[in-house]
Amino acid sequence: MGNPKIYKLSISKLAMRILFILMLLFLNLVMIYIAFNALQGFLNQNNKLGYIGIVITLLTLYTTYYFGTILVLFLQFYINEKGKCITIDSVNNELVIETKNENIIITEKDLMSIEFNLSNKNSKNLTSEYDFVRLNTISGENYVITNLIMRSQEFDQIFIKTKRIIKLNNLNLISKNCS
Repeated sequence: MGNPKIYKLSISKLAMRILFILMLLFLNLVMIYIAFNALQGFLNQNNKLGYIGIVITLLTLYTTYYFGTILVLFLQFYINEKGKCITIDSVNNELVIETKNENIIITEKDLMSIEFNLSNKNSKNLTSEYDFVRLNTISGENYVITNLIMRSQEFDQIFIKTKRIIKLNNLNLISKNCS
C-alpha cells in the first residue's frame, strides 16, 4: 500500500468520553438525592420544599432519559469499534477494515454507496457528537465506521466516484444488520 493512513480507537478520546459520561452519571445521582430529600418536605408539612422536590424530580426524569440516550449511543458506538483498525490507502483507492477475526479489503468497485449518517441537532446537543458512515457493498454487506475511529470527512479523498447518500437524523443509532 502506498501512503496509507491508519485509524484506531483513540484511547484519549475514549477516556474523555467515559469521564464525561461518569460526570453526567454523578450529576444525575446528586439530583436524585436532592429530589428525594426535597420530597420529604411533604412529610414534614413543608409544602414549599415538597413542590421544589416535584420540580427537581421531573428535571431528574428528563436528565435520566437524556443521559441514558447518550450512554446507549456511546456503548453502541464503542462496541461497534472495539478491536477495529481502519487503513485508508488513497493511492490504491482501498479501505481495509481489520478486526481480530478478519481483514476486509474494500475497493471502489466493491461499493454500491457510502451513507453518511449525520446528526441534525445543534452542536450544543450532546447527541450531535455521534455520527457514522455506512459502506454498502454490491454483495449486500454493510460496514459501519463511527466517528470514534475517524471523522466522515476522511472519505473525501477516497471512493470519489461512489454514490454518496447523506442522512440527517435526530439520533444516529446503528441498526443491528451492520458489521
